[in-house]
Amino acid sequence: KSALDKSVAMAGYKTADVSVAKYRIDAHLNELSQPMFGLTFDVVSTVLYTVNFDGKAKQFPVTATGTATGSDAFVGVERLRIANERSIKENLKQFLQKMSEQIGW
Repeated sequence: KSALDKSVAMAGYKTADVSVAKYRIDAHLNELSQPMFGLTFDVVSTVLYTVNFDGKAKQFPVTATGTATGSDAFVGVERLRIANERSIKENLKQFLQKMSEQIGW
């Protein structure tokens, strides 16, 4: 939620007054596929974004991958954290791009 809020704000799409907001965005993390072990961790996040506006709802399913290697972090737990963050960051990036293209942000 925090990452979504920050991403929307950084893109210039967030209003300080929620009562005048044109869009409401809900995000549901459907899947977070994480490796159990390895030198390279590929994490795949699948999020269903629902954008409500003008009495309508439009859904945006987004799947994205984030990768971390041994050069990012030697310890596996840290490497997994980095891969998770990269996957979610890429997921949000793709969502904002789709929103821009399909709704006209």
